[in-house]
Amino acid sequence: MLPVLFNPEIAFRPGRWGRLNRDLDRLFDRCIAPAADAFPTTCRVDAWEDEDHVYLAADVPGLAKDDLEIDVDHGVLTIAGQRKTESQREHDGYHVQERRFGKFERRFRLPESVDGSDVQATLKDGVLTLTLKKSEQAKPRKVEVRDGPKQ
Repeated sequence: MLPVLFNPEIAFRPGRWGRLNRDLDRLFDRCIAPAADAFPTTCRVDAWEDEDHVYLAADVPGLAKDDLEIDVDHGVLTIAGQRKTESQREHDGYHVQERRFGKFERRFRLPESVDGSDVQATLKDGVLTLTLKKSEQAKPRKVEVRDGPKQ
């Protein structure tokens, strides 16, 4: 590729900004955006519930249970983890390094219906599943209808 000299009279003529913006958007879409999506700095989470429990499933690929920390404090559930480098390398002759390492954290405010003292966590195939038990007061219950006093 031959070097091109920058000429501000040509580059900043009216109508050129639209093309420049399109070219920059295209560059971002092709190069930067896919890399950011492929290596998130946080964990993606699905949440659902049934009558007795609330469930959270978080994607944490490549992490061991010792790399994760789960806390419940004042109705806030925190999932934190740290991706560590696999080994120390003596030379820095990298051409490409796409795998990210570092800390991430997600926080969720728990609904009042959840008992924060009873949380179970399991890790299988890169998915952390949290099971939170609903409090007894929040569970649906039937109310018995009795006969009224006879008059």
